[in-house]
Amino acid sequence: MLEELNMYISAGRGKEALDKIDRAIAADPTNSNLYAVKGSILDQDKQPAKALEAYKKAVEVDPNNFDANFNLGVYNYNKAADLYTKASKMSLAEYNKSGKKYEADGKKFFQESIPYFEKALQAQPDDRATIASLQKAYLRVGRAADSERMSAKMK
Repeated sequence: MLEELNMYISAGRGKEALDKIDRAIAADPTNSNLYAVKGSILDQDKQPAKALEAYKKAVEVDPNNFDANFNLGVYNYNKAADLYTKASKMSLAEYNKSGKKYEADGKKFFQESIPYFEKALQAQPDDRATIASLQKAYLRVGRAADSERMSAKMK
């Protein structure tokens, strides 16, 4: 079943892959990797809310699942980055009216990404994407020493 699932994913046949993954989950509901894969498929299919549910279920089943933790970190990080981008594209009048709120909300999402990235880093201590993301998230929330520690780890 897993081989067939991989074939569907590779061929870009997300709908069939979702059917297969749901059957695989029904057969093995304690396999956190299946939920993480489902989240990835849903991400690719532009269904972020459902992907988020799948990643959270993967972490619920196995709190140390690297892929699910990393993707939950990425989800929150990207939400934060989107809010900062919107604020940066505002006119001065718009920024004075609502820009600070966008940045404050963005900072919350950066803060929410950190525990997931930290958990992912525990699972794979040398993963450069996790280290880089964590370094930037730390910097955005004012944790300069932690950011510098991640920067040194990258070197």
